[in-house]
Amino acid sequence: MKLRVNLYTDEFRPKRQWLSLPQMMLGWLGLLALLLAWWGLSHWQLSQQQQANRQLQQQLMQLKQQSDGLDAQIKARQQDAGLTAELANRRALLAGKQQLVSRLNGQARLKSQGMAGLLADLARVGSPDIAVQRIRLDEGRLSLAGESRSSEAVPAWLDRFKQTQSLAGQGFADLQMQRDDAGRLHFELNARTGGKSK
Repeated sequence: MKLRVNLYTDEFRPKRQWLSLPQMMLGWLGLLALLLAWWGLSHWQLSQQQQANRQLQQQLMQLKQQSDGLDAQIKARQQDAGLTAELANRRALLAGKQQLVSRLNGQARLKSQGMAGLLADLARVGSPDIAVQRIRLDEGRLSLAGESRSSEAVPAWLDRFKQTQSLAGQGFADLQMQRDDAGRLHFELNARTGGKSK
C-alpha cells in the first residue's frame, strides 16, 4: 500500500495581487483615455455650437439690414399699416434671435470653460487611492462616483480640490460610501456647481 504526502499546500501557491503596479497603471491609463475622449467630444460640440452661432449672427445682420430698410421706407412714405405690421414682426423676430444668440454664447462658454477645466483639474488632483469611474455634469449638477482603497482617502482627495480652479470651494451636498460583497469600497459624491460651501 502506497502513501502519498502532498507537500505543496495552499500556502505555497502564488496569490493573486489585485492592486499591483501594472494594474494601477492600466487603470490610470484607462481613466486618462476616457478624460481625453470626453475633452475631445466637448471640444467638437463647442466648435459645432460656435458654427451655429456664426450662422445665427449672419442671419441677425441680414434681419437688421432688412429692418433698417423698412425703417427708411416708412420714413420716406406715409405710414402704411402693412409696412408697420411687417416692421413690428421683423423687430420681434430680431429680438428673439438676439436672445437665442446670447443664450447659445453662454452655453458655449460654460461648455468650453466648465467641462475642459473640470476634467483637467480632476486629472491634476488624482490619487492612487481613488479610482473615478463616473463623472456627470448635468444642468449644473456635478456627480462623481468610483472606488476607494480606504474611507480616509476620499476626504483627503476632496481636500486637494481647493488647489484647483474649477473645484475650489465646491460644495458637496451628498457623500455615500458602501462596501460591496467583494469588500471594495464604493463612493458617490453629488454637488451643485458654483456652490461655495464645503
